[in-house]
Amino acid sequence: MDLTWSFYYNKTIIKGPQTLVKEGHGKDRMVGRHGILLLILLAGCASQVKEERIEPLRQQVRGLQESQAGLEARVEELHNKLTFLEDRIEAHQEAIENLQRMALPTEPPQGLKEVRIEPGTEDPETLYKRGYNLYRAGNLTEAREVFQEFIRKFPHHPLGDNALYWIGETYYTERDYGKALEIFRQVARDYPQGNKVPDALLKVALTLREMGRVRESREVLKKLIEDYPSSEAALKGSSLLEER
Repeated sequence: MDLTWSFYYNKTIIKGPQTLVKEGHGKDRMVGRHGILLLILLAGCASQVKEERIEPLRQQVRGLQESQAGLEARVEELHNKLTFLEDRIEAHQEAIENLQRMALPTEPPQGLKEVRIEPGTEDPETLYKRGYNLYRAGNLTEAREVFQEFIRKFPHHPLGDNALYWIGETYYTERDYGKALEIFRQVARDYPQGNKVPDALLKVALTLREMGRVRESREVLKKLIEDYPSSEAALKGSSLLEER
């Protein structure tokens, strides 16, 4: 195999793996392969040492680049959060301004019924909630007493029809259909604008059916559907009418 490379070593031109020609003297010498291989090995070692010194620097540069990229991403994330918070604050400020414009007048509207709370008594909502919790727990007698106290103390409260309705439910659960029928009819009579009227009419129909008065029950259901067509009670009433 003929090698065509050459290089200088101590003023000597080296060509090929075998021949060495010294300048200026005209005298040839044979140089062994080991000398050349030694020179190549030294050159390789120098390159390796240089590479070993450079590699840690490269790693440091890569680390700095990655850190910079992470910081830029974090800054972008914080910027987005700040923008979001600014939008939220602006929306809340606008809502507060709207509420201020819609503030209630200092004087109550004419005709508004005033509910007075006697000192030392429960407020209406607390008393009503206590009665409802007793009913849910199955303490029907105690629940009925609390609801009766509520109506006695706060007869004009908006929850008055609800309290009366649940009194009727206590009797209905006890299968005292006569008293239940009376109370449910009273809800529709005493609180014609109350939200519990549709439910009370439905219960009137169910109570009548339990008492065997089916024709009267169907008439009440028809009135319920006619007067309160969009109520949930009317939907249930329609299903009951379809039953044979």
